[in-house]
Amino acid sequence: MKSTQLRIAIAAFLAASSTTLFFNPAQAATPINSSIVSTNKAAAPTATTASASTASAKTTTKTDASTTSTATTAKASTASTTATNSSASTVSTAVSTASKNTTTTAKSDTKASSKEATTKATDGPFSDISKHWAKEAILAMYNDHFISGFPDGTFRPNVTISRAQIASIYNNILTATNHLPKDKKTVTYTDVPTDNWAYDAVEHVSEAGIMKAESARAFNPSSTMTRQSFAITAAHFADYLGIKNDNSKKAIQFADSNELSSAGKSAVTQLAQEGFINAGSDVLFRPQDTITRAEAAAILYRIYTHTTVAPIVTPTVTASNSNAQTTTTVSTIAPTNLQPVTQASTQSALEDAVFTELDKLYKTPGNFQNHGVMYWKDNILYVAVKSAADMDTLEKAFTASSNKALTQSVVLESTKYSQVEYDKIAANFASFYASKQPNGKIIASYPDVPHNQLIVNVTESYPYMQDSVASAFGSKIHYFVISTPDAQSTTNTNK
Repeated sequence: MKSTQLRIAIAAFLAASSTTLFFNPAQAATPINSSIVSTNKAAAPTATTASASTASAKTTTKTDASTTSTATTAKASTASTTATNSSASTVSTAVSTASKNTTTTAKSDTKASSKEATTKATDGPFSDISKHWAKEAILAMYNDHFISGFPDGTFRPNVTISRAQIASIYNNILTATNHLPKDKKTVTYTDVPTDNWAYDAVEHVSEAGIMKAESARAFNPSSTMTRQSFAITAAHFADYLGIKNDNSKKAIQFADSNELSSAGKSAVTQLAQEGFINAGSDVLFRPQDTITRAEAAAILYRIYTHTTVAPIVTPTVTASNSNAQTTTTVSTIAPTNLQPVTQASTQSALEDAVFTELDKLYKTPGNFQNHGVMYWKDNILYVAVKSAADMDTLEKAFTASSNKALTQSVVLESTKYSQVEYDKIAANFASFYASKQPNGKIIASYPDVPHNQLIVNVTESYPYMQDSVASAFGSKIHYFVISTPDAQSTTNTNK
Protein backbone atom coordinates (compact mmCIF):
# COMPACT_ATOMS: atom_id res chain seq x y z
CA MET A 1 0.00 0.00 0.00
CA LYS A 2 1.36 3.40 -0.90
CA SER A 3 2.04 6.05 1.74
CA THR A 4 -0.93 8.16 0.61
CA GLN A 5 -3.29 5.17 0.82
CA LEU A 6 -2.06 4.37 4.32
CA ARG A 7 -2.60 7.99 5.30
CA ILE A 8 -6.21 7.91 4.08
CA ALA A 9 -6.99 4.50 5.59
CA ILE A 10 -5.68 5.34 9.03
CA ALA A 11 -7.24 8.79 9.09
CA ALA A 12 -10.60 7.19 8.31
CA PHE A 13 -10.07 4.53 10.95
CA LEU A 14 -9.18 7.00 13.67
CA ALA A 15 -12.09 9.25 12.76
CA ALA A 16 -14.51 6.35 13.00
CA SER A 17 -13.22 4.88 16.26
CA SER A 18 -11.90 7.78 18.33
CA THR A 19 -13.56 8.65 21.63
CA THR A 20 -13.52 12.02 23.38
CA LEU A 21 -12.06 11.67 26.88
CA PHE A 22 -13.39 14.33 29.21
CA PHE A 23 -15.47 15.18 32.25
CA ASN A 24 -16.89 18.60 31.41
CA PRO A 25 -19.16 18.95 28.37
CA ALA A 26 -17.28 22.07 27.31
CA GLN A 27 -14.08 20.10 26.89
CA ALA A 28 -12.72 18.63 23.67
CA ALA A 29 -10.85 15.46 22.74
CA THR A 30 -7.32 15.10 24.04
CA PRO A 31 -4.30 15.15 21.71
CA ILE A 32 -1.69 12.47 21.36
CA ASN A 33 2.09 12.65 21.30
CA SER A 34 3.18 9.26 20.06
CA SER A 35 2.11 6.62 17.59
CA ILE A 36 2.81 3.10 16.39
CA VAL A 37 4.19 2.66 12.88
CA SER A 38 2.61 -0.10 10.83
CA THR A 39 5.24 -2.82 10.61
CA ASN A 40 3.72 -4.26 7.46
CA LYS A 41 3.33 -1.47 4.93
CA ALA A 42 1.11 -3.62 2.75
CA ALA A 43 -1.24 -4.62 5.56
CA ALA A 44 -4.36 -2.90 6.81
CA PRO A 45 -4.05 -1.09 10.17
CA THR A 46 -4.89 -3.08 13.29
CA ALA A 47 -7.96 -2.22 15.32
CA THR A 48 -6.50 0.07 17.96
CA THR A 49 -7.05 3.75 18.53
CA ALA A 50 -5.02 6.71 19.66
CA SER A 51 -4.40 7.39 23.33
CA ALA A 52 -4.43 10.61 25.31
CA SER A 53 -1.22 12.30 26.37
CA THR A 54 -0.11 15.72 27.52
CA ALA A 55 2.27 16.84 24.79
CA SER A 56 0.41 17.06 21.52
CA ALA A 57 1.95 16.21 18.18
CA LYS A 58 0.74 15.04 14.78
CA THR A 59 0.03 11.34 14.45
CA THR A 60 2.21 9.61 11.91
CA THR A 61 0.40 8.79 8.70
CA LYS A 62 1.42 5.15 8.95
CA THR A 63 0.11 4.49 12.44
CA ASP A 64 -2.92 2.93 14.02
CA ALA A 65 -2.26 3.41 17.72
CA SER A 66 -0.33 5.52 20.20
CA THR A 67 2.16 4.67 22.90
CA THR A 68 3.45 6.31 26.03
CA SER A 69 6.90 4.77 25.83
CA THR A 70 9.81 6.93 26.84
CA ALA A 71 13.33 6.97 25.46
CA THR A 72 16.68 7.05 27.20
CA THR A 73 19.52 9.17 25.85
CA ALA A 74 22.62 7.28 26.83
CA LYS A 75 24.06 4.97 24.20
CA ALA A 76 23.81 1.28 25.06
CA SER A 77 22.35 2.17 28.45
CA THR A 78 20.23 -0.17 30.53
CA ALA A 79 17.09 1.04 32.28
CA SER A 80 15.95 -1.07 35.24
CA THR A 81 12.24 -0.82 35.96
CA THR A 82 11.19 -2.11 39.35
CA ALA A 83 7.91 -2.41 41.24
CA THR A 84 6.81 0.38 43.56
CA ASN A 85 3.75 1.26 45.57
CA SER A 86 1.44 3.72 43.83
CA SER A 87 0.65 5.60 47.01
CA ALA A 88 4.30 6.28 47.55
CA SER A 89 5.99 6.50 44.18
CA THR A 90 3.58 7.99 41.72
CA VAL A 91 2.88 11.66 41.12
CA SER A 92 -0.45 12.15 39.49
CA THR A 93 -3.10 14.59 38.47
CA ALA A 94 -5.50 16.45 40.62
CA VAL A 95 -9.09 15.51 41.10
CA SER A 96 -12.08 16.78 39.14
CA THR A 97 -13.89 19.85 40.44
CA ALA A 98 -15.34 23.12 39.16
CA SER A 99 -13.36 26.37 39.25
CA LYS A 100 -15.31 27.64 42.25
CA ASN A 101 -15.21 26.05 45.72
CA THR A 102 -17.97 23.53 45.06
CA THR A 103 -18.39 19.87 45.90
CA THR A 104 -20.69 16.98 45.18
CA THR A 105 -23.01 15.57 47.81
CA ALA A 106 -24.02 11.93 47.52
CA LYS A 107 -27.57 11.10 48.63
CA SER A 108 -27.73 8.56 51.41
CA ASP A 109 -30.43 5.94 51.51
CA THR A 110 -32.57 6.55 54.59
CA LYS A 111 -33.43 2.87 54.63
CA ALA A 112 -29.80 1.74 54.60
CA SER A 113 -28.76 -0.89 57.09
CA SER A 114 -26.60 0.08 60.06
CA LYS A 115 -23.61 -1.49 58.31
CA GLU A 116 -24.19 0.59 55.18
CA ALA A 117 -24.63 3.71 57.27
CA THR A 118 -21.35 3.05 59.04
CA THR A 119 -19.59 2.59 55.71
CA LYS A 120 -20.98 5.85 54.34
CA ALA A 121 -19.92 7.71 57.48
CA THR A 122 -16.41 6.26 57.24
CA ASP A 123 -15.99 6.77 53.50
CA GLY A 124 -17.82 10.08 53.21
CA PRO A 125 -20.13 10.21 50.19
CA PHE A 126 -18.04 7.79 48.12
CA SER A 127 -18.86 4.11 47.70
CA ASP A 128 -15.65 3.04 45.97
CA ILE A 129 -12.76 4.11 48.24
CA SER A 130 -13.22 1.99 51.37
CA LYS A 131 -10.04 0.01 50.75
CA HIS A 132 -8.22 2.48 48.53
CA TRP A 133 -4.71 3.52 49.55
CA ALA A 134 -5.54 7.24 49.01
CA LYS A 135 -8.77 7.20 51.04
CA GLU A 136 -7.49 9.54 53.77
CA ALA A 137 -6.27 12.14 51.29
CA ILE A 138 -9.43 11.91 49.17
CA LEU A 139 -11.73 12.47 52.15
CA ALA A 140 -9.60 15.31 53.50
CA MET A 141 -9.58 17.06 50.13
CA TYR A 142 -13.33 16.51 49.79
CA ASN A 143 -14.08 17.84 53.28
CA ASP A 144 -12.03 20.95 52.51
CA HIS A 145 -14.14 21.47 49.38
CA PHE A 146 -11.17 21.05 47.02
CA ILE A 147 -12.44 18.03 45.09
CA SER A 148 -15.73 16.39 44.21
CA GLY A 149 -17.15 13.07 43.08
CA PHE A 150 -19.78 11.79 40.69
CA PRO A 151 -23.60 11.88 40.93
CA ASP A 152 -23.77 8.13 41.52
CA GLY A 153 -21.83 8.46 44.78
CA THR A 154 -18.49 7.24 43.41
CA PHE A 155 -15.15 8.98 43.37
CA ARG A 156 -13.53 6.81 40.66
CA PRO A 157 -10.01 7.17 42.05
CA ASN A 158 -8.31 5.52 39.09
CA VAL A 159 -9.86 7.71 36.39
CA THR A 160 -7.71 10.28 34.59
CA ILE A 161 -8.21 14.05 34.73
CA SER A 162 -7.74 17.10 32.52
CA ARG A 163 -5.45 20.11 32.80
CA ALA A 164 -8.46 22.38 33.38
CA GLN A 165 -9.59 20.24 36.29
CA ILE A 166 -6.08 20.27 37.74
CA ALA A 167 -6.03 24.06 37.47
CA SER A 168 -9.37 24.10 39.27
CA ILE A 169 -8.01 22.09 42.20
CA TYR A 170 -5.03 24.38 42.55
CA ASN A 171 -7.35 27.38 42.40
CA ASN A 172 -9.60 25.95 45.11
CA ILE A 173 -6.64 25.47 47.45
CA LEU A 174 -5.21 28.92 46.71
CA THR A 175 -8.59 30.53 47.35
CA ALA A 176 -9.23 28.69 50.62
CA THR A 177 -5.73 29.42 51.96
CA ASN A 178 -5.71 33.08 50.83
CA HIS A 179 -2.90 32.52 48.38
CA LEU A 180 -4.48 33.89 45.21
CA PRO A 181 -2.02 36.02 43.21
CA LYS A 182 -2.14 39.66 44.33
CA ASP A 183 -0.52 41.02 41.18
CA LYS A 184 -3.00 40.55 38.38
CA LYS A 185 -1.51 39.71 35.00
CA THR A 186 -3.36 39.42 31.75
CA VAL A 187 -2.90 35.82 30.65
CA THR A 188 -4.80 35.02 27.48
CA TYR A 189 -5.12 31.56 25.97
CA THR A 190 -6.69 30.97 22.59
CA ASP A 191 -8.46 27.83 23.83
CA VAL A 192 -9.77 29.15 27.18
CA PRO A 193 -12.35 31.86 26.43
CA THR A 194 -13.85 33.98 29.21
CA ASP A 195 -17.02 31.88 29.24
CA ASN A 196 -15.10 28.64 29.84
CA TRP A 197 -16.02 27.03 33.19
CA ALA A 198 -12.35 26.92 34.22
CA TYR A 199 -11.39 30.40 32.99
CA ASP A 200 -10.78 31.93 36.45
CA ALA A 201 -8.85 28.89 37.65
CA VAL A 202 -6.63 28.81 34.57
CA GLU A 203 -5.96 32.56 34.91
CA HIS A 204 -5.02 32.25 38.57
CA VAL A 205 -2.66 29.29 38.23
CA SER A 206 -1.03 30.96 35.24
CA GLU A 207 -0.56 34.21 37.15
CA ALA A 208 0.94 32.23 40.04
CA GLY A 209 3.35 30.43 37.70
CA ILE A 210 2.03 27.01 38.70
CA MET A 211 0.86 26.05 35.22
CA LYS A 212 1.54 27.56 31.82
CA ALA A 213 0.79 27.21 28.13
CA GLU A 214 1.78 23.95 26.48
CA SER A 215 2.39 25.50 23.07
CA ALA A 216 2.25 29.09 21.84
CA ARG A 217 -0.87 30.54 23.52
CA ALA A 218 -2.70 27.22 23.97
CA PHE A 219 -3.40 25.87 27.46
CA ASN A 220 -4.92 22.59 26.20
CA PRO A 221 -7.54 22.50 28.98
CA SER A 222 -9.00 19.12 28.03
CA SER A 223 -5.68 17.29 27.77
CA THR A 224 -4.69 14.79 30.42
CA MET A 225 -1.29 15.05 32.10
CA THR A 226 1.61 12.70 32.59
CA ARG A 227 3.06 12.13 36.03
CA GLN A 228 6.12 14.09 34.99
CA SER A 229 4.10 17.08 33.81
CA PHE A 230 2.07 17.09 37.00
CA ALA A 231 5.20 16.78 39.12
CA ILE A 232 6.51 19.98 37.54
CA THR A 233 3.30 21.85 38.42
CA ALA A 234 3.29 20.36 41.94
CA ALA A 235 6.86 21.57 42.52
CA HIS A 236 5.82 25.05 41.30
CA PHE A 237 2.86 24.87 43.69
CA ALA A 238 5.11 24.01 46.66
CA ASP A 239 7.42 26.91 45.75
CA TYR A 240 4.48 29.29 45.46
CA LEU A 241 3.25 28.32 48.93
CA GLY A 242 6.72 29.14 50.25
CA ILE A 243 7.60 25.61 51.34
CA LYS A 244 11.30 25.52 52.17
CA ASN A 245 13.33 22.59 50.92
CA ASP A 246 15.51 21.70 53.91
CA ASN A 247 16.96 18.65 52.17
CA SER A 248 18.06 20.23 48.90
CA LYS A 249 21.44 18.47 49.05
CA LYS A 250 19.95 15.00 49.57
CA ALA A 251 20.71 12.65 46.66
CA ILE A 252 17.56 11.30 44.99
CA GLN A 253 17.30 8.26 42.71
CA PHE A 254 14.56 6.54 40.74
CA ALA A 255 14.78 3.27 38.84
CA ASP A 256 13.70 5.05 35.66
CA SER A 257 15.43 8.41 36.16
CA ASN A 258 16.75 8.22 32.60
CA GLU A 259 13.17 8.62 31.34
CA LEU A 260 12.81 12.02 33.00
CA SER A 261 13.43 15.32 31.23
CA SER A 262 15.75 17.80 32.94
CA ALA A 263 12.74 19.81 34.20
CA GLY A 264 10.99 16.63 35.29
CA LYS A 265 14.05 15.34 37.14
CA SER A 266 14.41 18.66 38.97
CA ALA A 267 10.74 18.60 39.99
CA VAL A 268 10.57 15.01 41.24
CA THR A 269 13.90 15.45 43.04
CA GLN A 270 12.49 18.47 44.87
CA LEU A 271 9.24 16.68 45.75
CA ALA A 272 11.16 13.65 47.02
CA GLN A 273 13.55 15.80 49.04
CA GLU A 274 10.56 17.58 50.62
CA GLY A 275 9.01 14.20 51.49
CA PHE A 276 5.94 14.45 49.27
CA ILE A 277 6.84 11.37 47.18
CA ASN A 278 9.01 8.35 47.80
CA ALA A 279 12.24 7.73 45.89
CA GLY A 280 14.91 5.07 45.66
CA SER A 281 16.98 3.05 43.23
CA ASP A 282 14.21 0.43 43.19
CA VAL A 283 11.32 2.91 42.97
CA LEU A 284 9.71 3.33 39.55
CA PHE A 285 8.36 6.83 38.86
CA ARG A 286 6.83 6.10 35.42
CA PRO A 287 7.00 9.72 34.19
CA GLN A 288 5.00 9.16 31.00
CA ASP A 289 2.04 7.38 32.59
CA THR A 290 -1.21 9.33 32.68
CA ILE A 291 -1.98 10.42 36.22
CA THR A 292 -5.16 9.69 38.13
CA ARG A 293 -7.57 11.40 40.50
CA ALA A 294 -6.44 9.49 43.59
CA GLU A 295 -2.74 9.96 42.97
CA ALA A 296 -3.17 13.72 42.57
CA ALA A 297 -5.31 13.99 45.67
CA ALA A 298 -2.59 12.29 47.69
CA ILE A 299 0.22 14.51 46.38
CA LEU A 300 -1.68 17.78 46.78
CA TYR A 301 -2.93 16.78 50.22
CA ARG A 302 0.64 16.22 51.37
CA ILE A 303 1.81 19.54 49.96
CA TYR A 304 -0.85 21.82 51.39
CA THR A 305 -0.85 20.03 54.79
CA HIS A 306 2.96 19.66 54.86
CA THR A 307 2.53 15.92 55.42
CA THR A 308 5.35 13.61 54.37
CA VAL A 309 4.74 10.30 52.65
CA ALA A 310 5.19 7.05 54.55
CA PRO A 311 8.41 5.28 53.49
CA ILE A 312 8.20 2.18 51.33
CA VAL A 313 8.71 -0.98 53.34
CA THR A 314 8.50 -3.62 50.62
CA PRO A 315 8.69 -2.14 47.11
CA THR A 316 6.01 -3.57 44.80
CA VAL A 317 4.98 -1.82 41.64
CA THR A 318 1.43 -0.56 41.42
CA ALA A 319 0.50 1.35 38.33
CA SER A 320 -2.06 4.12 38.31
CA ASN A 321 -4.71 1.43 38.20
CA SER A 322 -2.84 -0.83 40.66
CA ASN A 323 -1.94 -3.46 38.06
CA ALA A 324 1.01 -5.57 39.19
CA GLN A 325 4.29 -5.00 37.37
CA THR A 326 7.50 -6.96 37.06
CA THR A 327 11.12 -5.92 36.83
CA THR A 328 12.29 -5.41 33.26
CA THR A 329 15.53 -4.37 31.64
CA VAL A 330 15.53 -2.41 28.40
CA SER A 331 18.67 -1.81 26.36
CA THR A 332 18.71 1.39 24.33
CA ILE A 333 21.00 2.74 21.64
CA ALA A 334 20.42 6.43 21.02
CA PRO A 335 22.36 9.38 19.56
CA THR A 336 23.83 11.79 22.10
CA ASN A 337 21.85 14.67 20.62
CA LEU A 338 18.56 13.45 19.20
CA GLN A 339 17.10 15.55 16.40
CA PRO A 340 13.27 15.50 16.27
CA VAL A 341 11.55 15.13 12.90
CA THR A 342 8.47 17.36 12.79
CA GLN A 343 7.36 17.32 9.15
CA ALA A 344 5.00 14.50 8.12
CA SER A 345 6.71 14.09 4.76
CA THR A 346 10.13 13.85 6.41
CA GLN A 347 8.81 11.33 8.94
CA SER A 348 7.44 9.21 6.10
CA ALA A 349 10.79 9.34 4.31
CA LEU A 350 12.59 8.28 7.49
CA GLU A 351 10.19 5.36 7.95
CA ASP A 352 10.89 4.26 4.38
CA ALA A 353 14.63 4.40 5.03
CA VAL A 354 14.26 2.28 8.17
CA PHE A 355 12.01 -0.23 6.39
CA THR A 356 14.67 -0.57 3.68
CA GLU A 357 17.20 -1.73 6.30
CA LEU A 358 14.62 -3.91 8.06
CA ASP A 359 13.73 -5.66 4.81
CA LYS A 360 17.42 -6.42 4.28
CA LEU A 361 17.64 -7.97 7.73
CA TYR A 362 14.35 -9.87 7.76
CA LYS A 363 14.30 -10.68 4.02
CA THR A 364 10.52 -10.45 3.49
CA PRO A 365 8.64 -7.12 3.58
CA GLY A 366 6.40 -7.08 6.64
CA ASN A 367 8.35 -9.83 8.42
CA PHE A 368 9.64 -7.27 10.92
CA GLN A 369 6.29 -7.38 12.76
CA ASN A 370 7.28 -10.86 13.95
CA HIS A 371 10.56 -9.57 15.36
CA GLY A 372 9.82 -6.14 16.78
CA VAL A 373 7.72 -2.98 16.86
CA MET A 374 8.28 0.55 15.59
CA TYR A 375 6.68 3.76 16.87
CA TRP A 376 6.98 7.56 17.01
CA LYS A 377 7.45 9.32 20.34
CA ASP A 378 7.93 13.09 20.56
CA ASN A 379 8.90 13.18 16.88
CA ILE A 380 11.65 10.59 17.36
CA LEU A 381 11.37 7.22 15.62
CA TYR A 382 11.89 4.18 17.88
CA VAL A 383 12.75 0.76 16.49
CA ALA A 384 12.45 -2.01 19.08
CA VAL A 385 13.67 -5.54 18.32
CA LYS A 386 13.64 -8.77 20.32
CA SER A 387 17.13 -9.91 19.36
CA ALA A 388 20.28 -8.23 20.69
CA ALA A 389 22.11 -9.46 17.60
CA ASP A 390 19.51 -7.79 15.37
CA MET A 391 19.94 -4.56 17.31
CA ASP A 392 23.69 -4.65 16.70
CA THR A 393 23.16 -5.39 13.01
CA LEU A 394 20.77 -2.48 12.63
CA GLU A 395 23.09 -0.13 14.49
CA LYS A 396 25.89 -0.99 12.08
CA ALA A 397 23.59 -0.60 9.07
CA PHE A 398 22.32 2.79 10.24
CA THR A 399 25.87 3.98 10.92
CA ALA A 400 27.06 2.87 7.48
CA SER A 401 24.12 4.50 5.69
CA SER A 402 24.55 7.81 3.91
CA ASN A 403 21.19 8.87 5.37
CA LYS A 404 22.28 10.81 8.45
CA ALA A 405 18.74 10.83 9.87
CA LEU A 406 19.16 7.12 10.71
CA THR A 407 21.81 8.05 13.25
CA GLN A 408 20.30 11.36 14.34
CA SER A 409 16.57 10.74 14.71
CA VAL A 410 16.20 6.99 15.35
CA VAL A 411 16.49 5.17 18.68
CA LEU A 412 17.11 1.43 18.80
CA GLU A 413 15.87 -0.49 21.82
CA SER A 414 15.09 -3.99 22.99
CA THR A 415 11.58 -5.39 23.40
CA LYS A 416 10.17 -8.55 24.90
CA TYR A 417 7.24 -8.69 22.49
CA SER A 418 6.85 -8.13 18.76
CA GLN A 419 3.94 -6.29 17.12
CA VAL A 420 2.30 -9.64 16.33
CA GLU A 421 2.57 -10.69 19.97
CA TYR A 422 1.20 -7.36 21.20
CA ASP A 423 -1.72 -7.79 18.79
CA LYS A 424 -2.44 -11.24 20.26
CA ILE A 425 -2.34 -9.86 23.81
CA ALA A 426 -4.73 -7.08 22.74
CA ALA A 427 -7.15 -9.56 21.15
CA ASN A 428 -7.09 -11.83 24.21
CA PHE A 429 -7.73 -8.92 26.56
CA ALA A 430 -10.60 -7.67 24.39
CA SER A 431 -12.36 -11.02 24.71
CA PHE A 432 -11.57 -11.25 28.43
CA TYR A 433 -12.83 -7.71 29.16
CA ALA A 434 -16.03 -8.20 27.15
CA SER A 435 -16.87 -11.29 29.19
CA LYS A 436 -16.24 -9.48 32.49
CA GLN A 437 -17.75 -6.06 31.69
CA PRO A 438 -20.34 -6.21 28.85
CA ASN A 439 -21.15 -2.51 29.28
CA GLY A 440 -17.54 -1.37 28.96
CA LYS A 441 -15.60 -0.36 25.89
CA ILE A 442 -11.91 -0.43 25.04
CA ILE A 443 -10.99 3.07 23.92
CA ALA A 444 -7.37 2.34 23.07
CA SER A 445 -4.69 -0.32 23.33
CA TYR A 446 -1.04 0.22 22.48
CA PRO A 447 2.37 -1.19 23.43
CA ASP A 448 4.45 0.40 26.18
CA VAL A 449 7.69 -1.00 24.83
CA PRO A 450 10.17 0.07 27.55
CA HIS A 451 8.00 -1.65 30.16
CA ASN A 452 7.06 -4.65 28.02
CA GLN A 453 3.33 -4.36 28.49
CA LEU A 454 0.19 -3.36 26.68
CA ILE A 455 -1.52 -0.15 27.82
CA VAL A 456 -5.31 -0.41 27.60
CA ASN A 457 -7.80 2.40 28.18
CA VAL A 458 -11.29 1.22 29.13
CA THR A 459 -14.52 3.04 29.99
CA GLU A 460 -15.70 0.87 32.89
CA SER A 461 -14.14 -1.22 35.63
CA TYR A 462 -15.79 -4.15 37.40
CA PRO A 463 -15.51 -5.74 40.86
CA TYR A 464 -12.05 -7.11 41.59
CA MET A 465 -10.84 -6.10 38.13
CA GLN A 466 -7.28 -5.55 39.33
CA ASP A 467 -6.99 -9.07 40.70
CA SER A 468 -8.68 -10.77 37.75
CA VAL A 469 -6.59 -8.96 35.15
CA ALA A 470 -3.39 -9.73 37.04
CA SER A 471 -4.40 -13.36 37.39
CA ALA A 472 -5.17 -13.71 33.68
CA PHE A 473 -2.38 -11.59 32.16
CA GLY A 474 0.26 -11.06 34.83
CA SER A 475 2.22 -7.89 34.03
CA LYS A 476 1.36 -7.89 30.32
CA ILE A 477 -1.63 -5.55 30.78
CA HIS A 478 -1.63 -2.09 32.36
CA TYR A 479 -5.14 -0.67 32.19
CA PHE A 480 -6.58 2.79 32.79
CA VAL A 481 -10.23 3.64 33.40
CA ILE A 482 -11.01 6.70 31.28
CA SER A 483 -14.02 8.94 31.85
CA THR A 484 -16.40 9.43 28.90
CA PRO A 485 -19.02 12.15 28.27
CA ASP A 486 -21.89 10.15 29.77
CA ALA A 487 -20.09 9.85 33.10
CA GLN A 488 -19.20 13.41 33.97
CA SER A 489 -18.18 14.68 37.38
CA THR A 490 -20.52 17.33 38.71
CA THR A 491 -20.58 19.69 41.64
CA ASN A 492 -23.10 20.94 44.14
CA THR A 493 -22.81 24.68 44.71
CA ASN A 494 -25.06 24.52 47.75
CA LYS A 495 -22.58 22.67 49.93
